Amino acid sequence: MNAQKVIELVGCITDSRTKEPLEGVMVHIQNTGVRSISDENGSYTIEKLEQSAIVVSFYKRGYQRESVVIHLKDS
Repeated sequence: MNAQKVIELVGCITDSRTKEPLEGVMVHIQNTGVRSISDENGSYTIEKLEQSAIVVSFYKRGYQRESVVIHLKDS
């Protein structure tokens, strides 16, 4: 039996110009129902992810939507 480790994705979102934290950013793992919203410090956590490459989208009204590929692996 080959058990995959469960990974936690943690990050902090800031405005690229002001460097201030952004609250209320929707963080979504594409092709899943997995979502999180950044808190007042710009921080977010998504738990129980499996090792793989995922596409994470970030969206907040008034800002351009961003998507990035993240390769998850056990640290």
